[in-house]
Amino acid sequence: MAIRNLIDLGETQIFDAAVEPYVLTGRKSTPAADTTVTGYNLYPQLAHGLGRSDGVAKVREGLSQLPEFLMAAAAPFRQTWLQGGEWRIETEETLSLFHRLMNMGKPLIEFADQRIYFGIKTGFNDAFVVDAAKRAALIAADPRSAEIIKPWVSGRDIRAWQAGASGEFLIAIQNSGDADAANPWAGAGSEAAARAIFANTYPAIYSHLRGFEDKLRRREDQGKFWWELRACKYYEEFAKPKIIWADIARSINFAFDTEGIYTN
Repeated sequence: MAIRNLIDLGETQIFDAAVEPYVLTGRKSTPAADTTVTGYNLYPQLAHGLGRSDGVAKVREGLSQLPEFLMAAAAPFRQTWLQGGEWRIETEETLSLFHRLMNMGKPLIEFADQRIYFGIKTGFNDAFVVDAAKRAALIAADPRSAEIIKPWVSGRDIRAWQAGASGEFLIAIQNSGDADAANPWAGAGSEAAARAIFANTYPAIYSHLRGFEDKLRRREDQGKFWWELRACKYYEEFAKPKIIWADIARSINFAFDTEGIYTN
């Protein structure tokens, strides 16, 4: 097919359903080597002009400005650039830069020696993620609480090059079943014995989590005991310098962390 136009509407909510509309026009013929395609990435213009929360009716109304949007978003390029894998609707200069960056240096997955991980899955954030006031209260009640309360950010806090201060903290109790776990109750012979040690070691945090015990017992993501986080083979990595990023994002948001931040 000889493609004439590609129109990417991104996450613009044109329909009531959650879809990402993409319009392709062309004709049934073999494209010549110099066939020019005009690509339109409309999502930035639509998101900026209409906002993301104006609803379907507002978006449809705004599309009456479609000719103006198209003129602002046009990016002509040769069809030969559309090879297998992802199609990128960009200007020739941007694509040239992209390919140059991809062909130089070492890919991140090689630089990190395959060590690319998920964040922490608590299974019940309401119990384990606390604000600054709650952190202060737990430490005031028992100074040892500070040992296992760590700075925390979620994906929405991560921006290009920096992780914003979320004002939240994670009660980070490692799974006693992890090979490197050093919980004082890890070797207890029963839950009752482990519970007594936990309550004696971190009384304020024990009192806090006890209020969520029923829900914590029902969650899937938990450790050997109901007050612990799920098993994790790379728990120690969170304290090290690292690159963190949001798993789902509208733009490329990466930050380099040297503060021992825990993230979801």
